Amino acid sequence: LQRPIIGHFQNPSRNHGRSQPKCSQQKICTHELRPKVDGHMFLSARNFTPVIWDDLQRPVSPNSYLLAPPSFTDAATDETAPIFRAPVEVLKQWWNAVIAQQPRIKKISESEDGLQIDYVQRTALMRFPDCITVRFIYIDTKRTTLTIYSRSVYGYSDFGVNKARVQSWLAKLRDESAAA
Repeated sequence: LQRPIIGHFQNPSRNHGRSQPKCSQQKICTHELRPKVDGHMFLSARNFTPVIWDDLQRPVSPNSYLLAPPSFTDAATDETAPIFRAPVEVLKQWWNAVIAQQPRIKKISESEDGLQIDYVQRTALMRFPDCITVRFIYIDTKRTTLTIYSRSVYGYSDFGVNKARVQSWLAKLRDESAAA
C-alpha cells in the first residue's frame, strides 16, 4: 500500500544555502507500508523523504509539534528552541544519549553532513508510527541550537503525544548539558 503524507515535505529546490539531506526521490513524502509477520505495519526508509525546512507546510490537524529557532522556517512553530553552550558535535553526543534511552525508536535517515536525522518511533499500544526529525544548527564555535519536528503519520489528533515527546526529550537534553 502507498499512503501519501501531504503537507510535511515539499520542494527540495529551495535550500537557501543549507545542506539538504541526500534523497533519491524528490517528491511529496510517501511512506511504503508493508505488513510484518505479526500484522503490524511499518515505514520503509526507502521511500522516506526528509523534511525541507524552507518549504515545510504543517498539517491543519493537531497531530504535530515543531520546536525551532526564530526565523528558521516559515512554518508556525509551537516552541522556540533553546541555545546550548556547546559545539554541534557535543550537542549531537548529548542528543544520541537521549535517543538511546527511548523505546521503540529507529533511525531511518541522516543527511550527508550529519546535521539532520529522521526517526520513527512506535506508539506503545497500537505500534502506530510517528516521524521525528531533528536538525542541529550551528551558531558559532561555542553555541548550537536545534529544530525538532515530531508528527503522527495516522489520525487527526495525537492527544498531545508529539508535544510531550519533544518537551521530554528537550528536558533530558538539558539534563545532559547540565551534567557535562
